[in-house]
Amino acid sequence: MTPPVVSSSATGGAVVGGEAWQPRSPPPGAPGSLQWYPDLPVTIRNEMEDSPRVETYNDIRIGNYKKLLRESGTDKDRPDCGTVKTGGACNNKPNTHRPILVPCHCNRRGCPVCYPSWSDQAGKRARDTLEGYLTARHGREASHTLQGEDRDRVLPRHVTWSPGPEIVRALVREVVAEGTAQEDFHRVLLKKYRKMANRVATAAGVQAGILMTHDIRLRKDLDADAADRAMAKDRYRAVLNRPGWRRRVKYSPHTHGIVFGGLLNARDFFREQGWIYRVIGTVHTPENLVRYLLSHAPDQPGVHSVSYIGEMAPENLVKLQENRIRDTPICEECVTEGLLPEAAHRVVGVLLPGSVRCENDGNLAERLLHGRGKPVAWLWDRLTDRPFVKGADRVGEYEIRVPGTPRPPARDRKRTTYYHQKQEWEALVRARLAPDSWFYPGGD
Repeated sequence: MTPPVVSSSATGGAVVGGEAWQPRSPPPGAPGSLQWYPDLPVTIRNEMEDSPRVETYNDIRIGNYKKLLRESGTDKDRPDCGTVKTGGACNNKPNTHRPILVPCHCNRRGCPVCYPSWSDQAGKRARDTLEGYLTARHGREASHTLQGEDRDRVLPRHVTWSPGPEIVRALVREVVAEGTAQEDFHRVLLKKYRKMANRVATAAGVQAGILMTHDIRLRKDLDADAADRAMAKDRYRAVLNRPGWRRRVKYSPHTHGIVFGGLLNARDFFREQGWIYRVIGTVHTPENLVRYLLSHAPDQPGVHSVSYIGEMAPENLVKLQENRIRDTPICEECVTEGLLPEAAHRVVGVLLPGSVRCENDGNLAERLLHGRGKPVAWLWDRLTDRPFVKGADRVGEYEIRVPGTPRPPARDRKRTTYYHQKQEWEALVRARLAPDSWFYPGGD
């Protein structure tokens, strides 16, 4: 029997750029439909599993190695980081109506100025992959028709896995016994830990998902689960932005997952693996959750911050098509003054060096937490005739390959890219020619 290949749908019959899209959603009863996978409902419970009362938040003693900890946003920035050279100027009143600034970014996770841009991009990639996986699993039509509890039931869950302290201590001893150089200690240990965590999550019952590893916790952290639910990024940044932050954190490796599947009973799982898991809740805003989790992620060379496992692993979830949705934002101040949106467009402008001043520029602590803020003063060097286009969102079309199925050689894999204006894409979604968002149905 040929293994089932599950394909998502992009559109059906719409013509864009001279090419016609073909619908790829499987018909009812075919591989990829709900009938083909009778066990699709996610069985991860929303309420807290009755976990064994084992202390997993210990501060594991690693001696001088703690001085070598590196987290996102704790390295040094570069001279151009955060500076603004171009922006989107109001075509009617460029000198008085607030522009949209385009800061320069190095996109390094260790940069204190640019790590938010890096985490934003990771969040968008994660959401696109989750959306594509859900559409591949359930079909394009289900993205429009599933509502309420039925829709909530198929969304991923936020789960944390924490190894018992003896497991971490044994891993530390193993890395030290291998004669690892001091500067490579955290890199080698994280690589070993990530492989272990991936195996443990799979053994727990995860069918597909995204995993992110942390190696620290806050020393004063009375309710970490509540903070994770609230995605309270500022509580970590308030510590990591200060000198001597290593004294205010505990070394305690653990893993966060945005996952699908069904988990074993927590007590049975602990007896088998020596790890504890906690279900934080259903994920409704995946990009926000990823940004929060990456606001305090390890920054070690050669160690990825995000990994995809199970049916979402790169070898199993293959992108066939990509739709890039471009937005041309209008000037809201012009609309408020009575202009029609068609007349309130923006153009690309070049700013005079050093002319931009923003609301948080005089407050270093606030700038590190929330960026430069809104512009309050600026001077244009010149304005162009080019319309200002905001960075594109991406909607991928994926297929799920059954694990173990040979993947075609790279030369045989073709990916088509289509470009759309935001209004055109929204019209395709309303006409059900393109998949709706699983997390923001109807553009909510």
